[in-house]
Amino acid sequence: MTIFYFVPAFLPKETGFSIAFKNFCLSILDNERIEQLYVISPEDNPPLIHSKIRYIYFDKYIWCERLVKYLGPHIGSIIINLYLRFWIKQLNVDEKNSLFFVESVLLSYLSFFLHKKYKYTPTVTRIHGALPEVAIWTGEKLRRDLMKLLLKTKNISVTTYHYIDYLKTYFSLKQDNEIKFFIIPNSLPKVKVNNSTKRNNKLKLMQLGRMDKQGYFQKGFQDTLQAFYYLETIYSPRDLADIECTFIGNGDLSNEFKKHLSKLKYIKTKLLTSISNDKVQLELDRSDVILMPSRYEGMSMFATEALAKGKAFIFTSDGGMRDMIFNNYNGISIRPFDYLELAKAILDLKNSSSKIDLFSSNSIKLFNQEFSHEKTNEKFDVLLKTLHD
Repeated sequence: MTIFYFVPAFLPKETGFSIAFKNFCLSILDNERIEQLYVISPEDNPPLIHSKIRYIYFDKYIWCERLVKYLGPHIGSIIINLYLRFWIKQLNVDEKNSLFFVESVLLSYLSFFLHKKYKYTPTVTRIHGALPEVAIWTGEKLRRDLMKLLLKTKNISVTTYHYIDYLKTYFSLKQDNEIKFFIIPNSLPKVKVNNSTKRNNKLKLMQLGRMDKQGYFQKGFQDTLQAFYYLETIYSPRDLADIECTFIGNGDLSNEFKKHLSKLKYIKTKLLTSISNDKVQLELDRSDVILMPSRYEGMSMFATEALAKGKAFIFTSDGGMRDMIFNNYNGISIRPFDYLELAKAILDLKNSSSKIDLFSSNSIKLFNQEFSHEKTNEKFDVLLKTLHD
C-alpha cells in the first residue's frame, strides 16, 4: 500500500508540528502493509532518509491557506481545485492500493478535493492543533465552514478524544452518523530516561511555548508570572530560594516577558529564545516539573516528550491534555486563568519530593502504554484494516 502524507510543516524546521509529523512517519515505517510513504511537504529534500520514504515538494500550502482565509472556503476552494487538478497528476495514484493522510484542519479543502476526485481511495484528515487556534487564525465563521467541509470526507483522525467530543457537541452529530473516527496520538520512540540529576531540595520548573500574541495567551505565561509574583508577596526568600524556572519561547512578547521576570527577587528564572530542539531536550532532562497552565491546548508534542522522560506536570485539564495527564496520577490539575491554584500546586510539589517521584514513574508508565511508536503503529494499522480490508 502507498500512503500519501500531506504536511504543512516538516524538517528541517523544529516546530512542535514538524517534530510531531516526523515522528508519525517513523512510527508507521515498520508496518508491513506500507510499501511506500510519500511525504508531500513545503520543505525541499528534508533530512529524513528511509528506503520507504519519498518526498514530493509542494510549496503552495501557505498560498492555499491565504486564498481560503481571504476569499472564503467556497471561492478559495474553486481556485485551489483548479490548481490541484493540474498538480495532482504527478502523484500517479493507484486508487485501490493507496491512502491519503492529511494533517491540519486548515487543509480541509485539500481533503475534500481528494475525497471527491478519488472515490476508491480513502482520505483521512487528522485534527492536530488546538481547535480554538483555528478560530484565532481564521475567524469563527471560517473555522465552522472548514469543519463542515472536513466532516463531508467521512474519515477523521484525531490526536485526542477531546476533538471527538468537540465535534459531536459543536456540530450536533447523531449517533448513527457515517463518520469514522480514529485516535492517532503524537508519539515518540521509547527513550532512556536520565534520572542522574539530583534535586538537592531544589524544584526545577520548565515552561515552553511561542511568545507571539496568540502563543503567549494560549500557553498561559501571564498566569505563571502572576503565580510567581503572588508567591513572592506571601512567602519569605528562604521559602522560595530553591525554586527555579526555565522558560523557552520566542516571539514579539519575549523581550517584554523578560522584563517582567527581572522584577522577581527570590525565584530564579531564565528565558531561552531561538534554541535548537537538542538544547530543549537538555533543559527538559534537567527539569523536575513541567508547567502547562494553557488556556486551551491540543495534544502538545512537548508534553509527549516530557511524558516520555518521566516528568511531573502542573496542567490545565481543558482540551487535549486530558488523555495524557491525570490529576494526582502524573500531575496536578488547575483551572485555566487561575494563578492562585498554580502557585498552590508549585508549593505542593516543592514540599513533596515523593509526589514528584510518583508522578515521574506514572508518566513513563503511561507513555509506554499509549504514546510510543509501537502503539501508534498499532493504531494506524487498525485504521488501514478498517478502510481497506
